[in-house]
Amino acid sequence: MFNFRKEERLSSKILIEKLFSNGKSLLIYPFKINYYFLEQNQKVPLQLLISVSKRNFKSAVKRNYIKRLIRESYRINKDKICKTLINSDIKLLVSFSYISKETLEYGIILDKIKEIIDKLEDLIQKKKSASKN
Repeated sequence: MFNFRKEERLSSKILIEKLFSNGKSLLIYPFKINYYFLEQNQKVPLQLLISVSKRNFKSAVKRNYIKRLIRESYRINKDKICKTLINSDIKLLVSFSYISKETLEYGIILDKIKEIIDKLEDLIQKKKSASKN
């Protein structure tokens, strides 16, 4: 469960378009999170897209380093949200856009990813209770 397989990465242009055109967003600094609840049948309960702006980080080395930190933080903490999604039979598309202009430490990114996952779990519970009524 502590891995980040290819199926869990959001790469479909159609799904990315749905995420950004129909999805909702929230801001938990240093991330802007876009999310979209899918009605389609997917293999995995959650697909994730990670982006770091080329405008803020000209060096590809820095962009890739930040993406690596985000992936690692997500990989360690995703177990909780995946179990919630499987139990409630909901599929979710999520985008993490790193909007800070400086490179933050791993501990800070890890705490923010935990906060994002908790917020997404609250949204899943609301969606689940709304669909029951």
